[in-house]
Amino acid sequence: MAKFVKNVTVIDYQRRRAPSKHYVYVITVVWSDGSEVTIYRRYSQLFEFHTSLLDRFPEAAGATGEERIIPFLPGKKIFGRSHTHKVAQSRAKPIDEYLKVLISLPAELSRCDLALELFEATNTDIAPPSEQERELPSRYTLNPPSPCAPGSRALLPVMVLDQYRAVADYTKQDRKELSFKTGDIFEVVEKNDNGWWFVSNDSASQGWVPATFLEPLDGELPLLSIFMHEKYITTAAYAASSDDEIGYEKGVVVRVLEKKLDGWWQVEYQGKVGWTPGTFLKRIEVCQ
Repeated sequence: MAKFVKNVTVIDYQRRRAPSKHYVYVITVVWSDGSEVTIYRRYSQLFEFHTSLLDRFPEAAGATGEERIIPFLPGKKIFGRSHTHKVAQSRAKPIDEYLKVLISLPAELSRCDLALELFEATNTDIAPPSEQERELPSRYTLNPPSPCAPGSRALLPVMVLDQYRAVADYTKQDRKELSFKTGDIFEVVEKNDNGWWFVSNDSASQGWVPATFLEPLDGELPLLSIFMHEKYITTAAYAASSDDEIGYEKGVVVRVLEKKLDGWWQVEYQGKVGWTPGTFLKRIEVCQ
C-alpha cells in the first residue's frame, strides 16, 4: 500500500530573504510508514496547491452544485502596507487547521498526487538555510528593520511589503494568475526570478502576475541580479520595442546571461545580446 500522511502540524514560521523577502511555514509531516519529516512551505505554494486541487476536483469544490468538502484556504486579505511577520503569525493556526482537514478528506483527495507532492520533502527541506543565511541582509530591501513589541515572538524585524502600480492591462491565462487594469495597486508578497510575482490587492484578490507589467510606487528599487549561462527555449515570439531589447520567434533556443527580479532577462541569440521578458522563456531540461 502506498504511504499517505497520517498527521501534519504547523509548528513555526521563518523569515527568508532569498531570492526575495518572504516567510515560510515550518510543518512536521508524519507518514503512514512511521517516518517523520519537516518541510518548509511558502503561502504562495499553498495557494498554488489549493487552486490546483479545486480545478482537479470540481465536485468536492462545490462547483457543480454538490456540497463543498475542500476547506477554504485562510488568510487572503493582506493589503495595506502589511507587516508580513504579523500576517505570517496570524495565518499559522488557520493553515494548520486547513492542512489537518485536508488529510482527513476521502483518499481520492487526501492521497492524490497533488497532496502527496505538497507534503513530500524536497532538497531544500532536507538542507534548509541556516539561521545566519536566513538573516543575510537583502541587497534590494529598502525598508529598515524595526523591533517587535516587547514579549512578542522572537523579536523579528518588521518587513513591509513593497507596493507596485500596473503600467498596462493584463488578462490572466490561468486560474493561479490575477487580471488587472492599468493603475491598479498591488503589494508584492513574493518575487521570483522567472518574472512572475505573487501579489495581493486591496479587493482581497491575489495571484501571480508578470513583473514586467509593474512599476514601484516609491521610486526605482535596486533589484537583485542572478548571473548564469543556461539555455532556454522561447514559448512565444517577442518583438523588441527598444534598442536594448532582443526579439525572436517562438521555439528558438537562447542563452540566458542575467536575470533580474523585475522580470527582465538578458539573453544571447544569434550573436546578439539584449533584454527580454523572462515569462517568454522555459528552461531546457537536460537528461542525466
